[in-house]
Amino acid sequence: MGWCFVESARRAKSNTQPAPQYYRPPKDATSVAVPEGTTSLTMFTFDQCSLLESVVIPKSVTKIDIATFKNLPKLSSIVVVDGNRFFDSRNNCNAIIKKRNKVLIAGCMNTVIPDTVEKIESSSFEGCVSLNSISIPKSVKFIEEDAFTNCSALTSIRIPESVEIFWCNAFSGCSALKKIMVAKRNKYFDSRNNCNAIIRKKDNTLISGCMNTVIPDSVEKIGYKAFCDCIGLSSVIIPHSVKHIHLEAFGNCTGLVSISLPDSTEIEPSAFGGCTNLQTITVFKTGCRAVKGILSYLPGALSKNSFIIQKEDDKSITFQRGGKPKLDFIEGLINDTERFDYDDCYLDKDLFGGRTDITSIILPEVLTCICDSAFEGCSALKVIDIPPYVTAIQDYAFKNCQALESIYLPGSVVCIGKGVFEGCTSLKTILVPKGRTVSFKKLLPEDLWALIVEVQTK
Repeated sequence: MGWCFVESARRAKSNTQPAPQYYRPPKDATSVAVPEGTTSLTMFTFDQCSLLESVVIPKSVTKIDIATFKNLPKLSSIVVVDGNRFFDSRNNCNAIIKKRNKVLIAGCMNTVIPDTVEKIESSSFEGCVSLNSISIPKSVKFIEEDAFTNCSALTSIRIPESVEIFWCNAFSGCSALKKIMVAKRNKYFDSRNNCNAIIRKKDNTLISGCMNTVIPDSVEKIGYKAFCDCIGLSSVIIPHSVKHIHLEAFGNCTGLVSISLPDSTEIEPSAFGGCTNLQTITVFKTGCRAVKGILSYLPGALSKNSFIIQKEDDKSITFQRGGKPKLDFIEGLINDTERFDYDDCYLDKDLFGGRTDITSIILPEVLTCICDSAFEGCSALKVIDIPPYVTAIQDYAFKNCQALESIYLPGSVVCIGKGVFEGCTSLKTILVPKGRTVSFKKLLPEDLWALIVEVQTK
C-alpha cells in the first residue's frame, strides 16, 4: 500500500475549502498534520509510513482505532491540538490519551506516560523500536495485549503496584529486555526471588520473561508467548514444579541452545517452535512418562538433524542434536506420543536411507507423512506398519528394501507416490483395512494388486 488514508466526514466551516475525503501523504512523509475536518483515523491510516517522525491530530478527530500508530519506528512526536473533545496529549506527553476513560491509545519513543492514565491499550507502542525506556506510573491498572510488542530496544521494565490486569504477550518481541521487576506491593503479580519475570500469583503462571529470567521453583505454568522472540535467551532450566508450557511460550527464541526440563511437564505444540539453534536437551526423570517421548513435542525431534542420546544415568537423559536418530530413539517415542498438528509429524527425506542394520521398526503415531526415500536402501528391513494418521507416502519411500516381506497401510493413506515399492523383491503382502481394496488399487501400480490382503483394522 503506497498511501496512508484518513477518512473525512466533516466539511470545514464557511468560506474555507472542504477537507479532502482522503488524506494521502506519501509513504516517505516525515511530518504530518492531519487536516481539520477529519473525523476518523483507522489502523491503515499510517500503514507503511515508516519514515514518519511527527504527527499532529486536529480538533475534529472523534475516533482513532487500536493499532493506528503501530510499526512507526521513527515516530518521536505526537500532539493532539487543544480543544479536541475526545483526545489529548496532556502535559506534553507525546502520546494520545482518550479523555473519557483515561486510556493511552498511542505512544512513541519520547512518550512520558502521565500519572492520570489508567490503561495502556493494545498495540499502543507496538513496533516502537527506538523506545529504550518507559516509566509506568502508579495510576495504571491495565496493560493490554501487544502493548509493547516488538519494542526491540527496551531493556528494562517495572510494573507498579497498581496493575491488576496484564496480558501474557504484552512484551512479546522485546528482544533486548534484560530486567523485569514487579513492585512488591502488587496484589496480583510478582517477581519472586528477583527472577526477572512477571508471575501471576493466583495460579503461579509465568506470563512474561526476558533473557535473564531464572524460573522460580514455585512456578506451575509458563504462559502463552511468555518468552516469544526473546532472541537473547541462550539457556533455560525449567524446574520440576512446572506442569504445563503453553503455545509459543518459547517461540522463535533463536538464541536458545540448551534446555533442561522434567519429564512430567506437559508441552503444547509449537511451545518451542522456531528455536532453530537448540542443540542440547536434558530431561530429568521422574517416572511420570517415557523420557524420550517428550522429544516429540520439540523442534527437530524427528528431522534429519534430530537429537540422539548423548548420556544417560538414573536421574536424567541428555540429547544432543546431530546425525540421524538411532533406532532406540524412535522406539522410545512409541507409547508416549499423542496426535497433534506439528511440523515434525513426518519422516524427512532419506531419514533412514541406506541403513542396513534395521530389520524392523515401529513408527510413532504422530506421523502424518513419510517423505521421499525415507527408507530407501534399508536392505534388511522385513516388516513395517504405517501409523494410523499417515495420509501420504512419498516417492521411493521404500525403494530397494529387498528384505521387506509385509507392510500394513492404514485407511488414512490417500496418496502413494511413484516407485514407493520399487526393488522390494521379497514383498509378499500389502495389508489394508477390510473393504478398502478398491481404494488402494487406485493408489498402487497394477503389478502390486495381487499382493493386497484385507485385514481387520489394526
